[in-house]
Amino acid sequence: MTTMPSSRGTKRTSTIAINETNEFTKYITSRSNVVIMDGGTGSEIGNRAPESLSEDSWTGAAQLTIPQVIEDIHAHYLECGAQIVTTNTYASNKHCLAGDGCGERALEANQIACQIAKRACKKGTSSENTFVFGSISTHPPNFKAAVEAAAKAAETGRESEEIGVENMNATGLSLWPSESKELQNYTEQANALKEGGVDAIALEMVKDLYHGKIVLNAAGSTGLPVVLGITVRLDDQGMVYLRDEPILLTEALTQFMKVCPNIAAINVMHSPAEYCSAALTAIRTVWDGPIGAYPNNGTPSSWPEWTEGDLAPSDLLEYAKKWAAQGATLIGGCCGIGPAHIKALADHFNEKSPRSTVFEVPN
Repeated sequence: MTTMPSSRGTKRTSTIAINETNEFTKYITSRSNVVIMDGGTGSEIGNRAPESLSEDSWTGAAQLTIPQVIEDIHAHYLECGAQIVTTNTYASNKHCLAGDGCGERALEANQIACQIAKRACKKGTSSENTFVFGSISTHPPNFKAAVEAAAKAAETGRESEEIGVENMNATGLSLWPSESKELQNYTEQANALKEGGVDAIALEMVKDLYHGKIVLNAAGSTGLPVVLGITVRLDDQGMVYLRDEPILLTEALTQFMKVCPNIAAINVMHSPAEYCSAALTAIRTVWDGPIGAYPNNGTPSSWPEWTEGDLAPSDLLEYAKKWAAQGATLIGGCCGIGPAHIKALADHFNEKSPRSTVFEVPN
């Protein structure tokens, strides 16, 4: 494994300085116990309102048609013990919504999503320590066509050189806008989330360097804390890589931290639960600040609906205990992780089991 220069210490200090007046940053760095995040919003929308799903933007436009369903989902997670809810804006940028014919409504979609999440927090809990994350992802535009192209390439055994792309997956085969336009779209979304009153920008499914750096630039420009969510894969030797690019997670994070000085936490997310421990260990070698995990459960085999896997709430809790012992601050779930999972986490961690300090590197 390549040894990378450590950015521990200085990165943590600069993050606190930039966000010293932000209540979320103060809270997450002063906690001695795990903070519970919500579970999957998109997969839960699929369970409750499958007619709202899109094969391109998934739930990116759902708040325009089913706002009450989404508010009920946020409220349910809060009732189960979550302290953080995430806006339904995972794919609510112009280039993702364009596939649904409503790219011009991106600003509106983000504004409404913020209103829904904040309304749920005001109604659903008496706790003062409840936060809203504004989600932005590197979800590929024209997703259905890109997935089909990747599947066809795999079936025919075509190499990346033949097609002219570096990575033979939906990320590499999507019809992305130009770099400047992609940055503009993410920046507009990030600013809309900031204006909507979110406590932090949650970058989700960052899984390759190119698009990851663009979205980090956009999120960082807001001055808000950035919670970086990395999606990973493991090779046969247990080495941890970005999911859609053959680069070690530690190398990728070193580059990402240079791009965005106001990263407040780093999570491994939308990855199988069994990958998270190795990813947290890798993260801790280059990052002293808060870390967390919110895995997925299942597959998109019935896309755009999510096929839930067999990870039971009790199974997730057992994994989570190990993550907490590694110093995880933030624990929740992504696709296929529902209210019952979050309740199991909250029932345990909200009563006991202080995590390791975020500045302690486990042996």
